Amino acid sequence: EGIYPSEILSKNEQKTLSLLSFPDSNSFSAEGSMKFVFRLKRGKNKNCGSLIDKDNTHSDSCFNSLYGYVYFRQQKDPANPRGFSQKSLVILSVLPLCYFFKTTLDILSSQYFDHQGNFTDNEQFLKVLP
Repeated sequence: EGIYPSEILSKNEQKTLSLLSFPDSNSFSAEGSMKFVFRLKRGKNKNCGSLIDKDNTHSDSCFNSLYGYVYFRQQKDPANPRGFSQKSLVILSVLPLCYFFKTTLDILSSQYFDHQGNFTDNEQFLKVLP
């Protein structure tokens, strides 16, 4: 539904991200939530500076992979033809800091899903972190 900041991924990477943001169909069939991690390989010579800092001081040492930390939630929804509503909140990073980002997802996901997966603007969402 949205990417912030929007310019960090190519169209192809955005499509791949949307596919990787949901669990394997056989691994989750009940109502509830789960967290998982995936790795998204990137093409060579990508400018990754916007993922690290605003002044691009690290853009000369680009990373070939992004790590996606996902909080997935599935709830019963009789209005949906499949009977369930599914949403994922994903944090992308060039750093493999699983515990840190899973803990961050716990904080962000409660706020995100309390607002039905919507914020009026991205800055409001970013203010959730202490």
